Amino acid sequence: MSAKAELLQKAKKSAARYCAMGERSPRQVTDKLTKLGLSKDQQSIVVFTLMETGFLNESRFAAAFCNDKLKFNTWGKNRLRMELISHQVSKNVIEDTLASIDDEYYQNQILHLLEKKLSRIPTGDAFLIKKKKLTEFAIRKGFESSLVFSSADQLLSSKRQ
Repeated sequence: MSAKAELLQKAKKSAARYCAMGERSPRQVTDKLTKLGLSKDQQSIVVFTLMETGFLNESRFAAAFCNDKLKFNTWGKNRLRMELISHQVSKNVIEDTLASIDDEYYQNQILHLLEKKLSRIPTGDAFLIKKKKLTEFAIRKGFESSLVFSSADQLLSSKRQ
């Protein structure tokens, strides 16, 4: 067996183990393969083999990534979309994954995030200052501005009464 073929076999096994530990994006795998010293053509062969055997799946990665980041980091759809793009996930997969997020759960995440932030805002701040701080914070986390404004209004009006 030639040295190149041996390197390719070793890379396939290494990448398969890497993918078996957790869901990975194609970019993460190619980064790993670059560190192993594989050429672009060899990387393409390994990635294709991993996709063919089911070790690597964009849809599965995107769903797991979005679930984890929404649940644990409280990221909004805008931030999730940008992160998935940086992982070189295809646009169709991104849109399908974001569309599959439960609207009620998503709305509850926004409200929970805003409630947590509101508890850290000084009580002496005026209504508009509170609203500004809440909305800026949630928008930076990647939530859509229209949802943020309506959720902030809902939260602040319920706290006023």
